[in-house]
Amino acid sequence: MFIASGFSGYWSKKLVRKYKLDRSFKFFRFQNSWHYILKGEFFDFPRADISLDRDTVEDIEFVFVDAILEINGESYLYDGILVDYELSNTGSGLETISLTNAQRRKISDDSKISKKGKKKDNSKKYYPISGHILVLKYNETRNLNFTYFTLEYDNGNFTPRLVE
Repeated sequence: MFIASGFSGYWSKKLVRKYKLDRSFKFFRFQNSWHYILKGEFFDFPRADISLDRDTVEDIEFVFVDAILEINGESYLYDGILVDYELSNTGSGLETISLTNAQRRKISDDSKISKKGKKKDNSKKYYPISGHILVLKYNETRNLNFTYFTLEYDNGNFTPRLVE
């Protein structure tokens, strides 16, 4: 009985994921919605106000993350490319996100707007974080922003482009 129920559950999950039934019907979704956000699968939800007209969820090559954390009373913006994430064991949250090519800057170093309305470059105010992976704890994070990219091949080069 245990073996039959194990195989039944495994193959049911495979079928639900293969035919994207969890994206179409809430009944089949994981309890933890973070998977759908981090992978961009929420674009396929029927009630999603954002739709992809040109691309599909499967076209997403990488996710760029902006995270605001407060450290010693100061707010910092961390950004980088999402490498991995850990979901909570309780099924309702996110434990960590792992970034590569990470950098940070103080929120107080935001770009200034000139009197002519042009945004001044603040790229020199970023501090690159050396290392392979930066792990951020979700419970220390104030805000998260996700940007989904695909890669276009042109003249021998790959160029990132926002999914549309």
